[in-house]
Amino acid sequence: KCPQIEHIYAAYHGVEGILAKTLFELGLENKQETAKLKSTPGAALGSCRYKLHADTDADFAKVLAVFQKYNIRYFLYNGGNDSMDTCSRLAAFFKQVDYECYVIGVPKTIDNDLVETDHCPGYASSARFISTMISEVACDANSYTSEQIIVFEIMGRNAGWLAASSSLARLTGFGPDLIYLPEVVFDIEKFIEEVQALRKQKRLIIIAVAESLHLADGRFITDLSGEDEEDDVFGHKQQGGAGHILAEILKKRLNTKVRGIEFSLLQRAANHLASEVDLCEAYQVGREAVLQAVNGVSGKMVTIKRKEADTYETTYGLVDLDEVANAEKLVPREWINEAGNDVTADFINYCLPLISNIDHAKAPLELKLTSNGLPDFAKLERNLL
Repeated sequence: KCPQIEHIYAAYHGVEGILAKTLFELGLENKQETAKLKSTPGAALGSCRYKLHADTDADFAKVLAVFQKYNIRYFLYNGGNDSMDTCSRLAAFFKQVDYECYVIGVPKTIDNDLVETDHCPGYASSARFISTMISEVACDANSYTSEQIIVFEIMGRNAGWLAASSSLARLTGFGPDLIYLPEVVFDIEKFIEEVQALRKQKRLIIIAVAESLHLADGRFITDLSGEDEEDDVFGHKQQGGAGHILAEILKKRLNTKVRGIEFSLLQRAANHLASEVDLCEAYQVGREAVLQAVNGVSGKMVTIKRKEADTYETTYGLVDLDEVANAEKLVPREWINEAGNDVTADFINYCLPLISNIDHAKAPLELKLTSNGLPDFAKLERNLL
C-alpha cells in the first residue's frame, strides 16, 4: 500500500474508457472479488483497439480533463506494442502541458513481441495452452490407423514466438513434425515437398504454422483466399485462416485426409492452463510499475530480465517507452533451423522455464484458479463514477 495513492480507478475498456468517462473505483468493489483479479484475465477491466489521434489535441484534452477532475497522478497501462504507443504519447503530452502525472507501461501480450524485455506476461500461459493442446490432439489422432495430416494455426501477428512454443509438445512424445514461423519466408512448393517426405516415414503428421506466414512476394498466406482483410486502427493486417488454406492445399495436392485447426481466441483465454510463472510475473510487473510511479518515474515500461543462473530467476528493470512503442521483437533467426521448418534447442531452453511450475514457498501470491472445478473469475460491479 502506498500512502500517496488515495483512490484506485479503473478505466473500463482502456483509453476508450477514459475518453468516454467510464471509470469505476476498484477500492469500492467487493474485496473477495478484487482478490481474484490476481488470477483473472485482464478482460475483467475491458480492452480496446483505439489509437489516440496525433493530428488533433481533442483526445488528449479529454484525457487531461478526466485526470484533472479526479486528480489522477499515476497512469499504469498494460498491453503490447500499441498500448505502449498510447503510454508514450500520453507521457509526452503531460510533460508538454506541465501536468504532473507519472506514466508507466506494464508489458502484457501473448505475442511476446515487446522489445527490451526477456518475455511478456501472457505469453507463457498461451504457450502452455498451445503445447498442451497439440500434444493431446496428436495423442488422440495417433490412435487411428489411417493416414492423417493436421495443420495447427497459431496466433502471434508478425512474430513467431507462439508458433514456436508448439515445439514444447514434443516433450510429451506427441508434438509437431514441422513448425513454420513468419521470420522465414514461406515457400509453398518446399512445404509440400517436406510434408510428402514425411509421409514415407509416418502416417500421422503434425504441422504448426504461424497465422502471418508470408510468401517471397510479400503476400500473406491469408491473401490467397481472395478476401480483402481490413487493417486495424494501428495499421495491422487482420490475420486468421492460414492453417485452413494450407490444409486445403495439402488435401488437393496430396489427395489425403488433412485437417486444419485454428486455436483462435482459445489460446489467449484458457485460464485453466495458465502458467504459474506467468501469473506470478504478471503480478510482479504490476507491483514494480506502482513502486516506480510513486517514486517519480515516468515515461518508462517495466521489463523482465532473466538472470544467468542454473535455475530460472528474474529481476525487473525499466526501458524508455519511446524505444518500445510500435517496435517488434522477432524470434532470432539462429533459433530457427537452417531449413526454416523447426526451432533449435536454444528456443526450448528459453521457453520451457516459463511454463514450468513455481516454488510455492517463494510465490508472492496465492493462486486460486477454480471453484467447483470451474474458473473462479473476479465478478466486478463496475459502478461508474
